[in-house]
Amino acid sequence: MNLFSFKHKNINCSAVVVAAGNSVRFGEDKIFALLSGIPVLAYSLATLESCEYVSEIVVVADCAKITEVAALCEKYNISKVSKVVCGGATRLESALSGISETDKRSCLIAVHDGARPLVTKNIIENTIECAMKHKAASPGVPAKDTVKIVSNSFVSETPERSRVYSIQTPQGFVP
Repeated sequence: MNLFSFKHKNINCSAVVVAAGNSVRFGEDKIFALLSGIPVLAYSLATLESCEYVSEIVVVADCAKITEVAALCEKYNISKVSKVVCGGATRLESALSGISETDKRSCLIAVHDGARPLVTKNIIENTIECAMKHKAASPGVPAKDTVKIVSNSFVSETPERSRVYSIQTPQGFVP
């Protein structure tokens, strides 16, 4: 049975886009880095904007960049953004900050990493549909690397690679 064979007509999903990170390893602010002349965050927001299931988008940004993020939304006609809020010290705190600002009537919340511009409308909609059916869902890709389970600095297990997936975003759940 195809998990994606059904369509929900009345899904009211709030998307929380976490974009408050420091981008320390990247060396510059990833969300404003240009990809073919367009900021990375604009790609993520535009894709969410195009999804019929997404009724609102709450962007979580560094407090010092809220005005810049709001201007980006206006420039790229991202009309579903209802709020741009301050992030926290950690990704978890930032996600909670965004979730707490979503429309309380939403039947589902999808948390997406604003620095993942290549997500497709299909991935978002399939994730939302699966989350509606199973109460939570996230896309994943088979791991390419060998993964080890370590205990006290020693390898205790090598899981079968076919059982290991790298989880992506959005991650959807029924609140």
